[in-house]
Amino acid sequence: MQKIKSLMTRQGLKSPPESLNDLGAYESLRVPGKEEFRELREQPSDPQAEQELINSIEQVYFSADPFDIVKYELEKLPPVLNLQELEEYRDKLKQQQSAVSKKVADLILEKQPAYVKELERVTSLQTGLQLAAVICTNGRRYYFLWLCSLSSNYLKSYCEIYH
Repeated sequence: MQKIKSLMTRQGLKSPPESLNDLGAYESLRVPGKEEFRELREQPSDPQAEQELINSIEQVYFSADPFDIVKYELEKLPPVLNLQELEEYRDKLKQQQSAVSKKVADLILEKQPAYVKELERVTSLQTGLQLAAVICTNGRRYYFLWLCSLSSNYLKSYCEIYH
């Protein structure tokens, strides 16, 4: 964190608490809105270049073990910071993030028809199971009534024979 503050001081930038009213310098740090993401998604791009960007992501980010990403990135900073290098690195990270987002969106869209088909199959199976449960319940009820009538007929005939 000291490295960032020293770079900001050398570049003549104010620290964030001092410049809360002046957000113009930090406009590039805002999160893009839905429209901007949609525009990114619709931009034509080279699939091979996107795959190369995805492949250039460090393996530590694919680890199942949780870790502090911010701390990891701050520890990678050199002792003397160069604003131009930081901006280039930030741009690279943004490109990687955009490529990953596009890849995830493409995979979701690719798998959506199979998901819908499977969901319809599950719904149909659920309906069939509910019908089977009703049939079983009715069958048990009729079987019990039949047993009662059989028993009462048996008892009547038994009583007639032996009395």
